[in-house]
Parts: sequence; C-alpha cells; structure tokens
Amino acid sequence: MTTDNIPLPENRLEGRDTFEGRLATWFEQSEWDLRLVQLKGKGYGMIASNDIDKGSVVMSCPPYVFVPYETRKKNVCAYCFKMFAPDPEGIDKTQDMTSPPSTQGVNDKTDQNKDDKTDQNKDSTDKTEDNKANTNSNAGEQAENKEATSAPEESSEARPCQFCVEVWYCCDLCQNADLEEHCNYECQALQNLDVKWVKDYYQYCDDLITDIRLLIRAINKRQISLDTQNDTSDLDDFTEQYGHLISNKDCYSQDVLASLRGVVQLANYLMPDDVQMDEDELLDLYCKHRVNMFGVWGDSGECLGYGVYPRASFFNHSCWPNVTFYKNKTSKSPFLDFVTVYSIPRGTEVCISYIDISEGLKPRRFTLKDKYFFHCECDRCTFQEKNPNALDPYNDPQYYTDDR
Repeated sequence: MTTDNIPLPENRLEGRDTFEGRLATWFEQSEWDLRLVQLKGKGYGMIASNDIDKGSVVMSCPPYVFVPYETRKKNVCAYCFKMFAPDPEGIDKTQDMTSPPSTQGVNDKTDQNKDDKTDQNKDSTDKTEDNKANTNSNAGEQAENKEATSAPEESSEARPCQFCVEVWYCCDLCQNADLEEHCNYECQALQNLDVKWVKDYYQYCDDLITDIRLLIRAINKRQISLDTQNDTSDLDDFTEQYGHLISNKDCYSQDVLASLRGVVQLANYLMPDDVQMDEDELLDLYCKHRVNMFGVWGDSGECLGYGVYPRASFFNHSCWPNVTFYKNKTSKSPFLDFVTVYSIPRGTEVCISYIDISEGLKPRRFTLKDKYFFHCECDRCTFQEKNPNALDPYNDPQYYTDDR
C-alpha cells in the first residue's frame, strides 16, 4: 500500500496575499521538507517536498495558546508542561500572603432553575460583578509587581501565581517567561473563576473547564496582539494565527451551538469588560479550538494539557498515519515534534491521526464524523470497507516494511 511518488504541483497555491498563501511561502522558505498545497477533494494539506527518512522530524511547532488540563494544573507547569509535585505548605503560605481570591462568596448564590440557560447566564453575570471589581483592584498591584518580579532570585521550587492561585510553575524561570501574558488579563479572569461553583452549578466537566481556560488565554492573547500592533494597516498576530483555521460551526446542531454559546458567555464575562470579544466571534473561535487543538501527552500516556498549533493544523488525518507527534523534550514551552513513522517519498501527503487508531473501522469513522465532520476514506478505511473479513492491514506485519 505504498503511495506513488507524484510530482509536486507547479503552482502550489494561488494568491500569496491570503493566509494560506503566506503560510505556503513560509513553508517553502523553512527548513522543513513540507509544502502546503490544495489537494483534490480534501482542501489544504501537507506533502513531502523531498524524500524523508523514517524517524525524521518533519516539523517542530510552537503553540500559540496552551493550558494544562484542569485536573493537572497543580502538578504541570503552566509554561513548560513539566510535571512536578506541588508543595502543600507553599500553597498555604501563598494564600496567606495575598488578598483573598475574588471569587470568594460566589457560592452564596441562591438556588435557581438550572434548566433555564438564560437565567443561569444572567445569575452568573450578576454574581461575578463583585468579583470583577475586586480583580481590578488587584490589577494595579500586579502591574506594580511585574517589573519587580522580572528578575527575582532564582528558585526551582514549584509555586502558584500569588494572585489567582490557578496556574502553577515549576521554577522562577518559567513563571517569569509567562509573566507578560498571564499578568495582563488572564490572571484577572482566573481570579473570577470559581471552578467548584461552576462545576456544581452548570454541571461542567473538567474538559469544559479546560476549554474555558483555553478561551481565556486566547482572549488574553488577542488583546496583547492588538495592544502591541505597530501598524494598524497590517493584520495583527492573533488574526494571522487564527484566520486560516476552520471552525465547522455550520456543522453543529442548534442545540449543541446553544450549549457551546453558554461556555463562551461564561469565558467572555470572566474577562475585564474592555477586552471581551464579540460573542459570535468568540463562538467561532471556540469551534476552531474544538477541531484544531492538540493534546500534549506525557511519557506515560497521560494528557498534560491542550494547545492550538496553527501551522500543524494543516496536517490532514489518516487512520494509517505516516507521522506521529511528541512533546519536544528540550524546548521550554510545549513545542510538538512531528516525526515520521515510515519513510515518505517526495510528493506524498504527510498525515497524522486525529483519533485513537486502535479502534475498528466503524467506531473510527463514527468518531471522525461526530467530532470532525468528515467521512474517512484513507487507505486503511477503504481497504477494510472493501475487505470486511480480511485482517486489518494496520495489524498485519506483512505491511510493515519501511516504506509500507
């Protein structure tokens, strides 16, 4: 089942002023043996611009936004994703040093009809008014401390942010590296986020709490991008990074969109008033997260967190991928290295897997249709569909030659 060595298209992409055109130029000028092209019946995708050996890194990609998974936020560094054991004494000490988190008192909310989403959002808005006021009083204190904490005495002990106590770092270097982003608007929003109350009141799971934290970081990143934009005639960095990502928003049912909108409304309201996004724009961004974010996995197979890697989003899916990805062990922030599983001839499409490929044909196709809205017709799915009684080629040793 070897893919033929096809010639590279002469005109790889039309319109170099488009998002995709600029990215195509970037790939052509980069060190990676990849090209961004339009593939018949698939849209955009990656192909090998040269023969690539098995075990080669075809791309090392930085995240644009990333957060640890909710249940691991206290033992995964918010900047480098290194795992550590938090110090309980350090937690108590930090809480004593700072003013009470601004979400204190949220649990006094009176009981209301939880089935009425409109009332829920209104109640949440009313209750967090005091939180936001308290947060703004801390904002000035944070700004004063930013310069003072930019070069502290180095320490390798794990510690939380002293204001929100919602993000943890493995050392001073990581905390300082994340200082500019976290201490702008994200910290203020996380002070307003009472995770226990949100879970109890809205019945949100850890996945949705993680989604909210990633949305908060994205809104924060957008505002920083706008604040630092030098030429208003140029696209800001946030728009450049997110502009080419698909959302598939039109594929969701109205009921699902209503549920997603509730998550968006909460994330937006937790932010300071002057940096909140248009609700429909943020809903579109949330849909982009759902189909484009990557899990970052530890050595033992545990999920450390999630990130949006815009350039890596152009890898298409295959249930028999020729590339896999791992967290880079030497980069400070959680870069992903995309590594070839087989040798890849020049002109062959370079694919990753979006799902657990150990499943059978029907569950794989169901998951892809349910989460990514396409019917998979990769080599493996096509073979299994045509040969339902044959051994799955993915599990057949005879197919595991170096070049397949």
